[in-house]
Amino acid sequence: MAPYGPDGIEGDAWFAGMTQGNVIEFRAAIAGEREMGPLVERLRATTLERLAAGRLDFEGDDYEMADADLAQTAKHYERIVDHVTDALALGPKAGSTTCLRSCARGDSIHGP
Repeated sequence: MAPYGPDGIEGDAWFAGMTQGNVIEFRAAIAGEREMGPLVERLRATTLERLAAGRLDFEGDDYEMADADLAQTAKHYERIVDHVTDALALGPKAGSTTCLRSCARGDSIHGP
């Protein structure tokens, strides 16, 4: 992913091709904690509710998934539920904001 901003791609061009949910998340991360905090709390609640209901679209209505991705989600659903539920158990401030801000700056979440 190219960096966002003066040393990368600026404005709406950076968001081209992203699913709407990712655009919303990155815009909130760029805007800061006042925007990001409430968004992460809503996304966490939506995800946990939908996982509990057995829904494959647990990320929310703003995230489109290709048929192949849905098939893999269904295949590994029990494991996904375990991992995601554990990850979200500590609450919305347990790391998501930091990760999204780093991604918005163009930092790698996979190390150097």
